[in-house]
Amino acid sequence: MTKTLTKHGNSYALVIDRALMDVMHINEKTSLSLTISGDRLVVTPDRKGERRPNVMEAYAQVSKKHAAFLKRLA
Repeated sequence: MTKTLTKHGNSYALVIDRALMDVMHINEKTSLSLTISGDRLVVTPDRKGERRPNVMEAYAQVSKKHAAFLKRLA
C-alpha cells in the first residue's frame, strides 16, 4: 500500500484508512508508537496501557480465590 502525506496546519499527516485500522485492531483513541528502522517508519499500537487492567483483574481473581492461603502466608 502506498500512501502520501497530507498537509495538516503547519505539519503533515499520514492518513490511515478504516480498513487498515480494523486489521490492526486500533481506533482513533489508540496510542501509536513510531520507530525508525533504517529508512523505514514503523507504526505499531502502543498497547502498554491496555495490559494494566488485565493484570489488575487477574490479581483480583487470584486474591479472591486464594484469600485464606495468602492470609496465612503473610
